[in-house]
Amino acid sequence: MNEELMDRARQSALAAAERSERLTRWLLGLAAVFEAGVLVAVLLVIDWSNSTHQLVFLCACLMYAPLALVMVSLHSALDGATQRVLVGLDHLTDV
Repeated sequence: MNEELMDRARQSALAAAERSERLTRWLLGLAAVFEAGVLVAVLLVIDWSNSTHQLVFLCACLMYAPLALVMVSLHSALDGATQRVLVGLDHLTDV
């Protein structure tokens, strides 16, 4: 009976992790398409002969790049945590 409970718990955890990963990838793709559209719109609207426009564009890029890197590193940390939980569940069944 205890083994059946562990199997169900493991299957439930794996299913939830897969659903979460699919949703995350879908939302990331949607965000990338949106950001690409916004970037194209900004590049078309910006007046490249105006130094203020250039400075605002540069500052926006300098602020956005670290945010993108933080999002990627957070995703990596969450993947690592998920892998540790799955390894822990696997070790529980070996005992």
